[in-house]
Amino acid sequence: MDPLANPELIDITYRDQTTNKLSVFQPFGSTGTVCICLPGMGIRASYYKNFAAYLSTQGHTVLTIDWRGQGHSSQLASFQHNWGYEQLVSDLDDLVHFIHNRWPEKKIIFVGHSLGGQIASLYLSRFPLPENILVMIASCSVYWKGWEGWEAQRLKLVGTTFYPISRLFGYFPGNLFRFGGREARTIMKDWSTNVMTGKYQPADTAFDYEQALATTKARILSISLENDYLARKQAVINLLSKFGEDTMKTHLHLNAEEIKVPHLNHFNWAKLPEGIVGKALEWMDEVL
Repeated sequence: MDPLANPELIDITYRDQTTNKLSVFQPFGSTGTVCICLPGMGIRASYYKNFAAYLSTQGHTVLTIDWRGQGHSSQLASFQHNWGYEQLVSDLDDLVHFIHNRWPEKKIIFVGHSLGGQIASLYLSRFPLPENILVMIASCSVYWKGWEGWEAQRLKLVGTTFYPISRLFGYFPGNLFRFGGREARTIMKDWSTNVMTGKYQPADTAFDYEQALATTKARILSISLENDYLARKQAVINLLSKFGEDTMKTHLHLNAEEIKVPHLNHFNWAKLPEGIVGKALEWMDEVL
């Protein structure tokens, strides 16, 4: 069986007994690293298969996993089942412990797309690893001031309406709005808080993530994409700027020609990953 075309599926059980499945793309040779690919909001982990497979051909063990409530996850957002950013951070902590037990000799590199980069940022600020390495692709603070004109006004509007809609349905019906997927109520509350205030203040914790981000020591590559209306360049910079002077920060703003992705947008780079992986690998070679 081709490990790239058919990655190994491994069961994982979180501390609250919710289950999920981890897709493992094993390289034929190893660099001693595990890259955890974290999806955007409402996107199944399987969407990143091309990206993960290509990255693994460069010598990295690559893992993809669905967020709670998506894909292989045993939970589904509803009136009975609700969670927010803090739960995703906890799930990620369980995953990191699982990886340390299975591959104790390997360094962990987080590769987060959109929401994935945001949650990875929160995780590294609260549970720092010895290496603390993060690649963010189209990941931004969704603070409305990161946009201009009608885009900013539209974001303010949804920032005040998506959470009440979630309370009405018991979950956020992303398919009705062509935004995200079936999302838990508190996910949308935490998202809306970031939209309106620019701060990360998850509802289910008293932990001060803003202070933690400002004092985190990490190595971060943040990539913004030309014409990405879901993660404008300034919004991407706004998230990266939350990390203080102890973090080594690199920002790249890429266009379609540079990474050879026609009609480049927030999503399609994952289907033609060679260019963006190449940029990430150049940076990894410098920091590893």
